[in-house]
Amino acid sequence: MLGVIAGTGLENFFKGIEAPIKTEYGPVHAILTKGDKIAFISRHGFAHGVPPHKINNKAHFAAFKKLGVSGVLGFSACGAISKYSIGDLVLLEDFVDFRAPQTFFDKLESINQHAWMAPPFSKTLQNKAFAAAGKAKVGLKKGGVVAVTAGPRLETPAEIKAFAKLGANLVGMTTSPEATLARELGLEYAAIAVVSNHAAGIKRFAPSGAEIAAVAAAQAHKAAKIVAELSK
Repeated sequence: MLGVIAGTGLENFFKGIEAPIKTEYGPVHAILTKGDKIAFISRHGFAHGVPPHKINNKAHFAAFKKLGVSGVLGFSACGAISKYSIGDLVLLEDFVDFRAPQTFFDKLESINQHAWMAPPFSKTLQNKAFAAAGKAKVGLKKGGVVAVTAGPRLETPAEIKAFAKLGANLVGMTTSPEATLARELGLEYAAIAVVSNHAAGIKRFAPSGAEIAAVAAAQAHKAAKIVAELSK
């Protein structure tokens, strides 16, 4: 079974059996579809009411573990700092995040608390996703390095300049906690960014939240094609 977690727009492509799952971190509602080949979780809730800084990442990944998924593919809207254009789908290869961590290891007695994050994403699942995109005739670019912020506000121009100097070419709000928690649980995890806007200071105009969501939703069918090919 493949786990899929995403935000804006993609939930419309996954219709199936609703599976309420109890975890020690809270309840999760997953959708089991494609003959139970896919377990889908809507990152922001199916009513899209949970902002980035309130997402219950621990519950989501505890639920994936409980369902017995072999790996998790994440999709998220990101802003372009350089290299990419609005509408691009980008396979993420690394991230920058200096915020307080999200971890399952809240007690020092665990001997497995230091998750090795080099590389932070599963090469095996990355390769499968890239091959699936090719078979589905969906353009998927490589080389994504995402700077991850807490949200829900967008970043300042100075922050974007700093991220660029650190090697980031994208900025988002959700990837690094998912990658970290998946690694701690021993789950394969890969992530694809949907470029939905230019980061602050790159262009003169400021995108609205509705515009960002609209671009992400418009590309959701491409993401769904990749998942469909992966689940064959």
